[in-house]
Amino acid sequence: MFDHMLVLVNIEKDNSAAIERAILLANKGRTEVTLLSLVYNRSLDVDYLFNEEGKYKAHEGYTAQCKRKLLPLQHQLSDAGIDAHIEVLWSKHKHQDIITYLNQSDFDLVVKTIREHTFIQKVFYSHNEWHLIRESQHPLLMVNPNARYPESPTITAAVDPVHSHDKPAHLDHLLVHESLHLAKHLGGDIAIFHSYDPIPPSLLTDVDSVSYQDLSDSIRQRHQLAFQDFMKRYPIDADRTWLQEGDIYETLPETLKTHQSPMVVMGAVSRSQIDQWLIGSTAERLLEVVGTDIFILKPKPPVDSV
Repeated sequence: MFDHMLVLVNIEKDNSAAIERAILLANKGRTEVTLLSLVYNRSLDVDYLFNEEGKYKAHEGYTAQCKRKLLPLQHQLSDAGIDAHIEVLWSKHKHQDIITYLNQSDFDLVVKTIREHTFIQKVFYSHNEWHLIRESQHPLLMVNPNARYPESPTITAAVDPVHSHDKPAHLDHLLVHESLHLAKHLGGDIAIFHSYDPIPPSLLTDVDSVSYQDLSDSIRQRHQLAFQDFMKRYPIDADRTWLQEGDIYETLPETLKTHQSPMVVMGAVSRSQIDQWLIGSTAERLLEVVGTDIFILKPKPPVDSV
């Protein structure tokens, strides 16, 4: 499925789910996996503040110790027939260093476990999950440790055929094609999901009941027609095309749970720093509520015609 995967691991946390996904998506005998851990110990900087040589040796010793802790993960991958190696890098600013590392690499998939954060942490701290979604152009698999894969899993592509979230049109097709590849590799099938927002309740005070109903019907029809037109390109059974009215942060988790789909494939587009702060992105917010793995793709840059 993938030739070169990067699995981001944390020596202080449980990494078993991320390793299981790497094994699940690997091509035995062909896939190479890099286990990357970025580590930092403040005391080693403070204690050797005026001793650069001692600080360098302390950093080397600490990273070597961390690398030994990851050997069982490497052995687990090797036992599954996967070529794996470990990289441990000293990093004071992890989210920046991860992006720099990725920009210098050719991985075709980055795997990371979703970590739970408190509300205060979400508001005041920067976390690697958010920076990966915003800044990395690599395909990302955000692993939910609670997701369970049946023998024939349903991979769900979350599309937006009316492009109401400013996603380019070709991204939806990229999501479906990737979902088809994943489903084929896993011996499962795919479903296609789209959710649209109804008229905000605040409009009820601004329009009469007849106008409201007409407007609501018009919005519903627009999404139905766009979804039906999109689905004409794909021979997928009707019972696996899911069109829902409502907030996607409610409809998507409930749909995935109802149909026992362990993975949703969705897109993310780059936004300005102001937009990120004010509204974030769908993929980022769904990390907090979806109880499944999230496979995230970015739109490919357009190729100039010759």
